[in-house]
Formats: sequence, C-alpha cells, structure tokens
Amino acid sequence: MLEKGMYVRCPFDLENEYDPRVFWLGQIVEVSEDRHEALVEFHDLMNARKYYDFVPDEKWINLDQLSHCKILDNSEVIVRGPNYEGKVLSYSGRKEDQFHYYFVQHLKNGQSLIKEISEYYLQASFNRVNYSPVMQMKKYEFHNPFWYVHRDIVTNSLYSLRNATYGFEILVGSRVFLLPHQVDTIIRVISEPHCRFMLADEVGMGKTIEACVIMKGLNKKLGKLRTLIIAPDSLVHQWCNEFSYKFWLDVPIWDGRLRQEDCDLIIPLERLNTKEGQEVLSLHWDLCIVDETHRLLSMEAEYQLVYNLSKELQNILLLTATPIQQMQIEYHQLLALLAPGRYGNMAPAKFEQLLARQAFLRGRVHRLVRDIDDYIEDELAEDYLDELGKIAEKLEDKIFNELVREIDIDAEDMGLDAVKLALAYIGEHYQIERHIIRHRRAELRESMPDQPMPDRQLELIKYTPSGADYGFYELNTYELLLTYLAELSDNSDLPQVGDYIKIFLGAMFSSPWALHSLILMRRSVLANKSYTMGISNVPNTPRHISVWRQQVLGVIQGFAGEESLLELMLQTCELWFRAVEAEFMRVDELLDDPDQIRGRLFKVLDYLSESLEYEKFIIFTAWKETLEPLARFLEKQFGDLAVATFYGELNEEKLQKAVDRFQSDPKCRFLLCDELGGESRNFQMADAIIHVDLPWSPLQLEQRIGRLDRIGRDKDVLSVVVCSGATIEEGLFNLWHEGLNIFQELPSGLEIALSDIHDQILLALKTNLQSGLDTVLEDIKKQLHNMRKMVDQERYYDMARQLDRKMIDQLTMLIEKFDKNEGQSLYNTMMSWTSSTGLVAEKDRQGQIVTFSPDRLSFKSMQNTLFIPPDMEKLWERSRSNGHIQEIHGTFSRTLAVAREDLVFYAPSDPFFDSIVNNADECARGRCCAMAIQSDLPFDWQGFVLTWSPVLNPRPLLALEMGTQYLALAQGYMPLEQIVTLEGMSEQDRDKDETILRQTIQRALKQVKDSRLIAHLGQRTSKSDFLKIREKYRMSNINWFKRQFPPDVWGKIVQEAYDSSLQKVKGELVQSLELKRAMSDFQRRYNGIKASALYYGDKDEVQKLLEIKAVYQVLWEGLKRPIRRLESIAFVLVVGKIE
Repeated sequence: MLEKGMYVRCPFDLENEYDPRVFWLGQIVEVSEDRHEALVEFHDLMNARKYYDFVPDEKWINLDQLSHCKILDNSEVIVRGPNYEGKVLSYSGRKEDQFHYYFVQHLKNGQSLIKEISEYYLQASFNRVNYSPVMQMKKYEFHNPFWYVHRDIVTNSLYSLRNATYGFEILVGSRVFLLPHQVDTIIRVISEPHCRFMLADEVGMGKTIEACVIMKGLNKKLGKLRTLIIAPDSLVHQWCNEFSYKFWLDVPIWDGRLRQEDCDLIIPLERLNTKEGQEVLSLHWDLCIVDETHRLLSMEAEYQLVYNLSKELQNILLLTATPIQQMQIEYHQLLALLAPGRYGNMAPAKFEQLLARQAFLRGRVHRLVRDIDDYIEDELAEDYLDELGKIAEKLEDKIFNELVREIDIDAEDMGLDAVKLALAYIGEHYQIERHIIRHRRAELRESMPDQPMPDRQLELIKYTPSGADYGFYELNTYELLLTYLAELSDNSDLPQVGDYIKIFLGAMFSSPWALHSLILMRRSVLANKSYTMGISNVPNTPRHISVWRQQVLGVIQGFAGEESLLELMLQTCELWFRAVEAEFMRVDELLDDPDQIRGRLFKVLDYLSESLEYEKFIIFTAWKETLEPLARFLEKQFGDLAVATFYGELNEEKLQKAVDRFQSDPKCRFLLCDELGGESRNFQMADAIIHVDLPWSPLQLEQRIGRLDRIGRDKDVLSVVVCSGATIEEGLFNLWHEGLNIFQELPSGLEIALSDIHDQILLALKTNLQSGLDTVLEDIKKQLHNMRKMVDQERYYDMARQLDRKMIDQLTMLIEKFDKNEGQSLYNTMMSWTSSTGLVAEKDRQGQIVTFSPDRLSFKSMQNTLFIPPDMEKLWERSRSNGHIQEIHGTFSRTLAVAREDLVFYAPSDPFFDSIVNNADECARGRCCAMAIQSDLPFDWQGFVLTWSPVLNPRPLLALEMGTQYLALAQGYMPLEQIVTLEGMSEQDRDKDETILRQTIQRALKQVKDSRLIAHLGQRTSKSDFLKIREKYRMSNINWFKRQFPPDVWGKIVQEAYDSSLQKVKGELVQSLELKRAMSDFQRRYNGIKASALYYGDKDEVQKLLEIKAVYQVLWEGLKRPIRRLESIAFVLVVGKIE
C-alpha cells in the first residue's frame, strides 16, 4: 500500500501514455483513496528543469499507474529535518513500516558520517529512479534492442573498471603515462582508509605526478577535499602548471590575501612563518601536501608550524628526498611530521632501539635480495632457507613462519617464488614506518629492462686564467679578490661570512659582469651605510636571489681599507670584461685558432660551434649578469631564433613561451637558464647541459642535471663543465666530481646528506679560503662511502617488497588494455551511448580528435535517457580552438592528450565522460528488451539472456557506520567480467547448444539497426520488419506479443527464468569469487600489522587492531554475500531456417 513519503515510479511518456517506456521518480505528498490518486512531488536537486522545463513540481496520478520503487545508489539527496546534503551509498532494505531505507553519507569537515535513513526523510531528484528489469519485463516495457546493445557495451567496460583493484579508474583516467612504481604508490595510498604517507622516491621518478593523481583519487573516494599544497617558492608555479595542464585543475597560488572561499591553495613554504601564512594554516583543511619536506629540517619555525598542522589533520602527504636511517636525527624529525602521535614525543634512545631492530632485518634481507638473481644458478636454496629460518626465530610471526615452511627447495624452481613471497612480506610489514614509500631507479632497471635509463657522462673544458701579460686581467682580478676576501674574513666572525665569500667567488667564476655588479652593490652599502641586522625572511631561491644577495652583502660591516680594495678590484674587473668583449670581436679568428681563446664565455661559444652532432643545449649560469651578455653573443653568432632565455626575473607567460619555443621549434637550439631552470622542469629533449659556472650547492647541481636525467630518456646525460684550473673553482669541481661523482652517477638516497655538505663547504671557505675545499674533500669522501653502504642496504630492503608484483603487473596490463589502439576501449565505452543522450560528435580526419557542439544537441534523445550534461563552462574554456567558443574538443588517446594539453581527455574522472557513461549505467533504457533474430540455424529457439553485475556488498560495513574508504581494502576479488546466462523457455530450448546460440545472438546484435535481421518485439507502432506482423495480423509487434503471452502466463515465465538464472549465478560466483585469496590477504595484512607493531613496540597500532579486525570481518561478509545486480534481461526469439 502506497503512503505519504514513499518514492514511486511515475509514467511520463510523451509518445504513448497508454504503454509508457519513460518514467520519473516522485515522492508521494498526499494519498486520496476517494479519488484513487496520489499527489506526487518531483524534486530537482540537479537543476535538471533547465533542460526539462515540462516536468511539473507536483501532479495527481492514478494509483494504478504508480509503483513503489528505489532511489539509485550514488544519488545526491537532501535529508529533511536536519536539512543537510547527503549521498545514497546503498539500499539497506524494506522495514516493517514498508518504507525503503538507505545508507546515507554526509560529509562534514572532511569526516564521513553514515546513517541509515528512511526514504520518508529524503529528497532525491526526479531522474534518479531505480526499477528492477524483471518488473519491466513482466510489464512488457521492452526497449529497442539498440538501447540494449549500446548499454551493454558501456556497463561491461564499467564493470571491469570498478571491480579491478581499488583506484584503477583513477589510473586509467589520468592524463599521464604512469610507470609501475607510480602505479604501486598511487594504489597503496588511495587504498588506505586515510592518507598519511611519505613519498620518498629518488629524484626524477615523478613524485609530483603521483601526488596529483593521489589528490584526484582521494577527492573521488572521500568527496571534495579542501587541499593545501605547501611547496618551496621556486616550485609553486610548477605545481600550479602541473595541476592546470595535466589535470585541468585550477589551484591558485596564495597571493597574500586570506580567502575562505579558496577550496584548494598553493602556498610557498618560505611564507608560512608570517602572520598571513599562519592565518592560512589556521583555516580548515582536509588534506595537506608538502613538497620538499626535507627542507623543513633546516627551518625550525616552519617545521613546527607544519608539525602542528599535521597533528590536526587526518590526511597528509609528504614529498621528500629519500630519508636514510644513518642520519638518525633527520630521520626521526621526518617521521614526527608523518606520525606526530607516535614519534613526536619519542625519546631519542627509544628511537635508536627501533633503528637497531630494523638494522637486524635490513642486514640480512639486504644480502638475500641482492643475490636473488643467482638463487638457482648458484644453488643457494639451502642458504636462503637457513637465513630465513633465523629471521623467523627472531620475529615470532605466525604468518611469516608459515611462509617459510611453504618453501619447497625440491620444487622445480627450488622454492624461489616462495622465497620471494617471504621476503616481500618482510619488506611490506617490517618497516619502522609502513607509510614511507620509497622507490629507487635500481628497481626500475631490474623490473623494466626495456625502459630507457640514461647514464651520465662528463666532458670537462678546463682553462688557465690569463692575466695582464696576455691583456686579459682575469687572473689579476682573482688575486685581488682573494686578498679582499681574506681581509674581510679576518675582520668579521659573523656566520654570514661563508655565504659572503661564496657569493663573490661564484661571481668571479662566472663572468666579469657578475663580479662587477657585486662590487658596485657592496660599494653602495658602504657609501650609504645601509647595513642590515641579519637575513630577513627572503628565500635563497632563483626568484629572490638578487634580494638575498643584497641582504648578505649588507650584513657584514665595512673594515679599514675596504673601499680602496674594492676600487682597485673594480678597475681591474672593468679591464677584464673589456678583454672579454674584445674576444667576441674576433670570432672568426679565434674559432680558426682556439689556442688563442682566453675567456670562459668564448670557450662555451667554441664548444657549441664544434658540437655539430648535438642539436639542443641547456646552458646554466647562476648569474643573470652572465646570462644576458652570453645570450647576446650567441644570438650574434647563431641568430636570434636560436636562443631563448629562462630566468627568475621573467614573468610566467614569458617563461612558458621560452620553454614552448625550445621544446617545439627546431631552430631554437639554446636555452639559457639561471637556477630557476633547474626547478622541476622537464628538458629531457635537450642533448646536453653546459655549466658555464658551478653552483656551490650539490642540491642545485643535481637539480640542473635532473632536468635531463629523467626516466624514459633514450640517450645519455652529458654535462659539459667549464672550469678554471689552479683556482678554488677547481677544488669545487673536484668536490663534485671526485667526492660525489655527481656528473656520472645519481646520488641515490643521498639527497638529504647533500645539504650537510653545503654547510661544510661554507665552513671550509671561512676557515681556510684557499685550501679549505681540498681539506674537506677527503672528509666528504669518507662520509659518502659509509652512507652509500647504508643506502645500498636500505635499497635492497625496500626492493624486497617489490618481489611480489602480481597486483602491479595486473594493473599495468589492464591500463595497457584500455590504452590499446589509441584508447579504442574508452572510445567504445563512451561513444556507444553518446548519441543516445542527444549528443552528436564529429571526428577529425585522423579519427583521433572528437568534437561536440551544443548546436547539434537532440533534446528528444536527452528526454529518453533523462541525461543531464555536466558543467560545460570550464570544458569550453580549456578546449577552445579555431574560434568556436562553445565546442568541446577531446581525445580518447592518452598519447595525444599528453601531447595536446588543450584537448579534453575522455576517460574516467573527466566530467564529460563520466556524465555519459553514468547515464548509461543508471538509465532504465536498455535494461529490458524483447527481440526476434533471423538466423541460419536449423532450429528455432526462444528464451532469455540475463546479464549480471555482482558487486561487493557494502551493507555489513555501512551498518557499523564505518566509512566507505574501507571498501578499498576488499576490492579486486570480484570477477572482472559480467556473468551472462541463457534460459530456454522449454525443455527443447534448454537442450540447444549454448555456445552456438551465444555466437548467433552476438553476431546479429552487431547489426542491431538492420530490420531484416532483428525485430523489436516491443514496437508500439506498425513498422515493418522481417517478422511481417503488421502485414499478417494488422497490429503492432507489442500487441501481438501480449496476445501470445498474456500477463498471468508471462509473469510466471519471466519469474522462472529469473530464478533459474539466479541459481546459476550463485554457483558461478562460488567458483569465480576469490574468497580464499581474500581471506589469505586479510589474515596476512592483519597479522603483519600486529606482528610488526609488537616487534617495534608500537602500542598505538596494537590498540587499533580491534577496529582493523572488525573491518576485515564485515568486508569478508560483504564478499561472501555479494549483491547480485541484474544488469539487463532480454527475451530473444531466434528464427531459424527450417526445411
């Protein structure tokens, strides 16, 4: 009996009100038994009346035309009473009051609140009707086979996407090519209930991309999160560009104003410790991403601010250089940011105990993983079994003991796979902090041998500085500078003296223009007595380097005789830069006779003139004053079009134009950069790097080389270094080359240690100007040797987890499947339903760009599917081209989407793609049809085709009011293909060969529009087809069908087919559901967390085990009793050719 507050399905078929096929969802406001009618209200939470203005607010409808029905899952609703917005997660059931109940999610301050609520208190939009296909079939609501065929294509793809490992949709829909280690990271993070992770991959492995995809995935999983991105000032524009170009997200950079309405925000790390910055931190945030987290270790105030923020947040993602345990204090500090509750107040002695426990495992696992490739050839099985047995004794872990017992050294592979699984278990569960994810390039070399991995090469251009005897004055200037710096060092003991010396030496070893500018700057300080009390909060970054240098030069007080020394040095420096300019007046002469070349900049010109095999060069200098004259000289020699410049004082538009020209214009051969060019840009198309001068920070040098040293580069990374001999610069070069080997080897895992080296350099310069670097070289060599040994052990320990690669390999294979043939699978998924929604698409000549235009929209088709387009404004803005403002241009090809950032990438998570495929999935059209098929079979057949989409049952979890984020832990165990059964109507039909019938039906459906092969048995008009019913019986197909199968008979036939199919599905699920693997995985994860917590003494983790156990129990219930969703049902009459 229908009552007030119930949701009902209401007929609204404008074509045929007596035999309707279009229905809306309404809520009963009033029931009149006398009139046998109900007043039904049609809610519109989605502003759908913009397209369907004929939908009334309410209407009286005959009770016989109404059916009590359900609301679709994932429907946005308003909960009456408290009056808050929510989302229907799942149907709960019908209670004794006969009302339907739903699990509804309400997001409040980033928290997910779940309640079971009666339909009476819900408002849902009129297009969110959910009605059983079986009931449609019983009521003869047969849709055209066209709808059935095209909906089947969509739902089949969606089923694979949604039932794969959690996060697969996010991966497929990302506008980037993801490598296996990135897939691993992304899946691990978004599969966890909460995001508290540290991404510590080596430099150049794509942490920024990982973070962006993770942010996108968390928004899809948890609802829109308010996200704060904290990044160094030099990287904020890079983050903004990554979000904009690769993910089509507009995330603003904080401009100093406080705006509550900013949903997401990027703020410079260096601005946190300001009044305005602290106000930003005090706002409500759901997620915080911190880039270059290791920089906080030397920024005490900023570190404390981020630490306090971390304590308040449920979700935080830290991107950092790879932490190494030998640097115990720094390691502890980083962990405290990640898990302040556990590590924040932990005593150093306690932390040292944890490291010791880790060291025991690391020392043993390191050797086992290192030698795993020789396991069979060197017959190491017994050695491995013995070593793993010793580890098992120490751990006392039931699961690990079982894994070791299962190693059969007499097996064909000598137990190798079982050994890998045991090592992977340790790597996964016995990290001090499981939420640090580290990947190293060495892993990729081993796991992806076909992936290009560049080597580093060095070419040194060494020259001896010339003096007055050659008319060049570089040597004279250098000698005067040494005298000046020695005097200054003797007269000041301020800590900034090291920076002061470094700045002047850096200018000296760059160009006379750089040094000249510094001398003038210092003279101005002395003349105006404009001293500063210290370095204010101005970052030492490329965009602020000039101000920072000014402040350093203003900190040191003048000393007696300084002005005279500066004047003499200035005069000599002016002689030097005139000599340099004179060289460039003799270009042809000097290029013919290179032995006469004296100056650094002409050495660069000479090298470029001789390097015919290379086309494009990145040319680095730390000084704009060097960059500008060098650019002028190169333009004169090679032409204006050959040179582009990229430095901190240019605005974003000019910087991007320079990058675009260098990347796309073959005539543009040289990109001249200051250190800004080393900050997270990808210049791997360049052939080589020229270091006009050397940075004094190993991190900056690594940043430079890292612009070319990227995964996927198919040629070596050549560094060309220009260096003056018998000078302090040669000592600096030796430090980088002999000490770090940075020009020929990636400093894997040593990034944090490199910042200490910079501090040692400053101290050495201050202590002993001329020979300090030579002294510190040997010390640094020893330090790095010991650290490399530790890093090597940690690397193999991290690699142990990667030995079990089943999930990553499966996901990589599925991504390749969807990318195959330029995204053909995605094309089929979306385009098979596109015209059904009223959208009309055009392809370009190559068939790769698909354009939609609103002036070709069919509103009649929209009404058939109740399609509601997404917000088009942003899509129009981003895909504008050829002056057609309101056209949407996009592609299904990931390759083209990566290359063309102006195109929409039609893939999961794109609003255009999602709106179309979700409409197909949720629309009633195509879920029920009846058709006749002309075939060559020697028999007739009639029966049903039922398609099922079994899914994990979330109700046991939701009944405990636990968040949907836990569902990710149970994804990946359901079958990846829908289950389809055939149900013959008679014994004779059931005896026919199912394989032949399936093939016959599938073949015919490929030509669904051909009325000579397929007849629509639900046809309400008298159209002709191969059955000739109109001609024979003078009635429509549907009326003929109703005569053949009257309601009382037809209802029983449909029910019997449904019951039979359901039993088959239950049986097939017993075989295809991976319940054994799920149980094993659940036990392994639970016991792994428990054993690790006990081993490391983590009391907080032990206390969480009860909750974790309860979660796994209800997830197990949801897998054992999945929801068997009937996707569609089709009655099929196969008409054979019978003699």
